[in-house]
Amino acid sequence: MKRTSPSTVVTKEELDDAAHDLIELAKARGMELRRLPGRRVFTSSPNTPSIDELLRDNLRTALEDEVIAANPTADGEIDGNELDHELIKKALIGLRLSALRSVARERDLLVSGNSEQVASRIAQELGWDADAIARLVLAHEEEPTAERGHISRIFPTQETVDTALAGELLELVSGRYVRVGVARWFVFEELAFDPARLEVSGTFRSYRATVDDVRGEATLTPVPSRQSAQVVADTGAAAMEVRGPGLQAARAAAGAVQLVTGTDLRGYVPRAELAAEVGNGLHPASDFILDLVSTRFDQVGLFDRNITVARFRVAEGEPEEDSTFSRPALRAVRFEGIHLLDSIAACRLLAHERRPLVEIALQVSYKSNEDGQLVRLPVKIGVETDHVLIATGYGSDPQLSLDAHRALVNAVKAEIAEGVADDDALAILVARIGARADEIDDPETATMLTD
Repeated sequence: MKRTSPSTVVTKEELDDAAHDLIELAKARGMELRRLPGRRVFTSSPNTPSIDELLRDNLRTALEDEVIAANPTADGEIDGNELDHELIKKALIGLRLSALRSVARERDLLVSGNSEQVASRIAQELGWDADAIARLVLAHEEEPTAERGHISRIFPTQETVDTALAGELLELVSGRYVRVGVARWFVFEELAFDPARLEVSGTFRSYRATVDDVRGEATLTPVPSRQSAQVVADTGAAAMEVRGPGLQAARAAAGAVQLVTGTDLRGYVPRAELAAEVGNGLHPASDFILDLVSTRFDQVGLFDRNITVARFRVAEGEPEEDSTFSRPALRAVRFEGIHLLDSIAACRLLAHERRPLVEIALQVSYKSNEDGQLVRLPVKIGVETDHVLIATGYGSDPQLSLDAHRALVNAVKAEIAEGVADDDALAILVARIGARADEIDDPETATMLTD
């Protein structure tokens, strides 16, 4: 068996001594160069700032690529400065390597190496400034995340919501909880309603049960989880909006409101049912998302669209159970890139195979109606079996991104309630997708969603 050589482990003190020796060597060599015969040395300023500390950090980073540093610990804790640096790198590594290299290229830094190496160069160039790193990460995210974005899920209802009646019923359970599944409850905490709008906030409480062997005895251990969620409904609308990052919490919140108020959830998205029969055109879910992007976005002030992720569902139904073997099955295919709607592969899945386009992530621009301020944002739209997901990243301006998110939510609600906004425009887009699917080579310039 081939064995790899063990890595060299050195103490922090040895690493510091090595960096110190290198700095002293560099200084001594510099003095030697000054004394060469016939050389004149010019100094720009008699008060040249000391760069020893910055140089020492850079040398330590370079040395740590070759050896493993074993640092002393105080009461089992990680050194605070090292922890800060590692967290900053962790935040940067959350970006794709392509995005990190793009940032490095913009700042005239080396772009070679893995994610950690490129992230370290960027962090050093920014002086390990946590606030500057946070702004950079938000400005370069390709997809919104639950931690750094506005998340809403639209659950269609069977009938329009009567917010006044629903509010009166929910008052009876304020400060109480209802069971929504096995070891799952939703706690109603805050309620506000009037004839126009209903808002109810609460916490989804759930437990996992793990069985451990402790000293030879089986022990059942509960593992708790808590997630907050807010349900918002406008009177006369046939939908509930659930705000909050967690899918389980969102479904629990919508289900709890349904239990108390009797407002039945549809359990599917009208005009975008994933199990719908497909005729001669695209799958209804694909029509739903394409009409949103091509028409509804324009109506709410979102433009300059660049689809970077597209996910298609390619298998239908549940796998058949078989006790003798497991049959491989591909459930979905995900494309990543830029201007994906212009790619032949995506167009063939849409037009030839009529697969449902169930999720897209894209970069969009949004302009404030008040002061005309422009912001570039990552956005995600997903059609699930019982709801539509809308996620908007913070970008460089969290408040402006919230305005954009509200506009997106209104666009999705309108698509659910009214269907296709512009039949003629969608037909033209579908025809272009069909034509692109019959081509051989991808175009050099994106044209499918040009403004």
